[in-house]
Amino acid sequence: KIIKDFKPDVCLGSGGYVSVPLMMAAHKNPKIVTAILENDQFIGRANLQLARKSDLVFSGLFNLKEKYFAEQENYYQVGHPRCEELSRTYGEEIARKQQKDNCDVITFIGGSLGAELINEQAIKYCQLLETESNNKKVILVTGKRYYDQYKNYQQMFANLEVIDYVDDIGALYLE
Repeated sequence: KIIKDFKPDVCLGSGGYVSVPLMMAAHKNPKIVTAILENDQFIGRANLQLARKSDLVFSGLFNLKEKYFAEQENYYQVGHPRCEELSRTYGEEIARKQQKDNCDVITFIGGSLGAELINEQAIKYCQLLETESNNKKVILVTGKRYYDQYKNYQQMFANLEVIDYVDDIGALYLE
């Protein structure tokens, strides 16, 4: 119904089960250009299935060509558009802040729900920093699922800031 009512020229699926019905409907209409975007290092099942019928396949930061799309000529690694946007929007402020603070900030981000392995690595990194004198700050965006489990680590490590979720990633880079 959405496809019929909206009559899109392009339909882009970015993974997950919620994109499958819409993309399947779009694949049935030869006038619609279909594309998938995979931003993770390992492609999800939904995008793997949808890629077989899609006109275009895009990946973000990770090159997935060899592992998943070696035979497909419709594959393009496009990078991550947020990086350019952040540089344009906040580049000068970030540079000023880095000069003023003279502090390296390492940010671990595990997505909106979180990624336990990334959270664990951030804590291990904080432990490593304790053994050396440094001027580093660690920001851990745990995801909502893991925040309660990791927020108390801020008391153990003076250089750690734990956040559950970030709406404005650009503003985070200004911390």
